[in-house]
Amino acid sequence: MCRRPKEGDFRTNVHAGGEVFAHQPSRQEQEICRAIKEKLIEDGLYFVGIDIIGGKLVEINCVSPGGIPRINRLNNDHLEAKVVDFIEEEVKGITETNHRERSVQ
Repeated sequence: MCRRPKEGDFRTNVHAGGEVFAHQPSRQEQEICRAIKEKLIEDGLYFVGIDIIGGKLVEINCVSPGGIPRINRLNNDHLEAKVVDFIEEEVKGITETNHRERSVQ
């Protein structure tokens, strides 16, 4: 999603009057995602929100990625279900790996 400030303001926060709209990431924005992906995964950060302003990465929101309800409305999606499914698969993989490691010992 993308946010646009209300006229006469620079803040894009929804609570400050910013408008939310659907957004397809540009090639440059996709490149930013590719550039940070490996390090985020290495650090165990599989689901984050990123803020890009003027083609520059300005923030990575790790604790509260935010925007899920708005993205769901804009894209007729259910991101939270995809996140939960992903977490369940990751936990299942960790559990199976730990079980195999204990069996070998």
